[in-house]
Amino acid sequence: MSLKRYAVFALASLLLHGLIAQAMEPEPITLAVAPANAGPISVQMLPTVTKAPPKAEPVVEPTPEPKPEPKPAPKPEPKPVPKPKPLPKPAPKPVPKPEPKPVAPTPKPAAPAPQPVAPAPKPVSQLAPEPVAKVEPKPQPTQAKDSTPKRIDTPSFTHKPAAIAYPIQAKRRGQEGTVLIEVWLDEQGKQIKRLLAKSSGVSALDSAALKAIVKWRFSAYVENGRGIAHRVHIPVRFKLD
Repeated sequence: MSLKRYAVFALASLLLHGLIAQAMEPEPITLAVAPANAGPISVQMLPTVTKAPPKAEPVVEPTPEPKPEPKPAPKPEPKPVPKPKPLPKPAPKPVPKPEPKPVAPTPKPAAPAPQPVAPAPKPVSQLAPEPVAKVEPKPQPTQAKDSTPKRIDTPSFTHKPAAIAYPIQAKRRGQEGTVLIEVWLDEQGKQIKRLLAKSSGVSALDSAALKAIVKWRFSAYVENGRGIAHRVHIPVRFKLD
């Protein structure tokens, strides 16, 4: 508390105590004196009236002065953010100039080669013509190899033909068919070539028939006491049981 407040409180306290002391002082007693010719004097004691002390007024404490509110600290001003400096643009790369292509020198026309001079023809001496021998024509065979040989209906064999195996792939697929093979034979009965006269419609069956007939051995076909080239048709039937 400040010195001024202490002085106010002390003054109020002294004033309060002074009022209390004044209230507690006794009032003087008054005695009535009768004259000499009066009768007996009676003395009456009056009760002392004690004044009630005055009510003490409530001490009003002075309202404390409001404390000055602290001033808000000034906000620091934001520092200006430096703007980013623009990056320097890269200098454009120099475009390389195309190197001039070497120009091939124009070939000079070749000088024409000297043409050889033909020697002068020598005089041809006339000779007597030589006698030309006459060539008698050879007798041609009855059948040429390139001509189609005679077809024989029933072939003959030196050994029993081996059985033709059914192709496994065609068997699994349930494929059937009949192949007709034409075999050309020479004078001794040896095979010259094999032709597919009629296909079964299944390439696996056709190939199996051609490969099997290669191993067959045929007999020579004799006509007029001598063997002749001939051809035969062999049907091969593939059928599942």
